Parts: sequence; C-alpha cells; structure tokens
Amino acid sequence: MQFIYGSMAPELAKIRAFLAKIVEAGDIDRTVHSRYQTVYGIQLSFAMILNVLLRSFSIDNFMGMLEECTLLVNETIALAEDASQYRPLGSSGAPTTLVCAWAATSDIAQRKRAEQLMDEYQADFEIANWKEIARWIEKKLNDGCLSQCLPELSMFTTELELQAEDPITTPQECNVM
Repeated sequence: MQFIYGSMAPELAKIRAFLAKIVEAGDIDRTVHSRYQTVYGIQLSFAMILNVLLRSFSIDNFMGMLEECTLLVNETIALAEDASQYRPLGSSGAPTTLVCAWAATSDIAQRKRAEQLMDEYQADFEIANWKEIARWIEKKLNDGCLSQCLPELSMFTTELELQAEDPITTPQECNVM
C-alpha cells in the first residue's frame, strides 16, 4: 500500500497540471475537461482511502500523512466546486469523491463544506444518499483500524514480548483521523 500511495503523488500532479493547462487555454473543451476531472476525482478518492488505511496501521510519519490527507480533501472540495459547472452528468463523479473526502477527514470545516457540496449534488442523484454512504465508508475505514485487531494480534505479540528485552506496547485507541 505504501508503494502505491507513494507512486500516486506524481500522477496526481500530472493530472492537476493538465487540468490547469486546459483552463489556462481559455476556450475549454468541456467534454475533455469534465472527463479529466472525473479521472482526477477517482485518483483523489483512492489516495484518500490509502492515506487513511496507512495511518490506521502505522504511526510512522502520521502527522505528515495527516497533512497530506488535508491537502487531498481540499483538492477534492475544489474539484467538486469546479465540476458543478457540468452538472448533472458531466460532474457525476464528484459526489463519490466527496464521500471519500468526508470519510477521510475529521476536520469540522472540511466536513461541513463536503456536506454542503453533497447536498447540492444530491438533487442530481436522488437514488443515492451521499451522506449515508459517507458514514458507511467512514465506518468501514474505522473498522479496519489496527486497534480493532489487537485481540487477534495479542497472541502473536505475547511470544515476541517474552523474547524481547523491551516489552511490546500496543496503542489503546485507534489512530484513524
């Protein structure tokens, strides 16, 4: 997961630069622009999910990963705001990316803005309840937290603790968001 996550940054930067180039050109090809926005949203979603999962299983570079997640969520919000010009069909990928952003952050301001945007998009896609989906994804991400696995892991760590000079300590609470 770390390798995939690390390799995503240059790809995200390429698509971000390409989107900026399309806008700078002036006469925007709306179809191309909306399709690249969708691709960018999918990549952002995947990056946010990997970020949360990596943070939940490791405290290595936790603060750096948290800062990266904040940037990814901000990118998602900006993307959803820009994509709204192509509503409803040209921006159909925006709500799913917003759902991932909401689930990936615990920042109140980011969550509120993501919720506002989900509400705006809700009218376009009445069959899906975006907030309910966001809560479901958040629960699934939290259920994957290392602290949920501690009872199962304890049987492996007991033997290691007996062999180690310093006992192995396990976190008492989850480090997700």
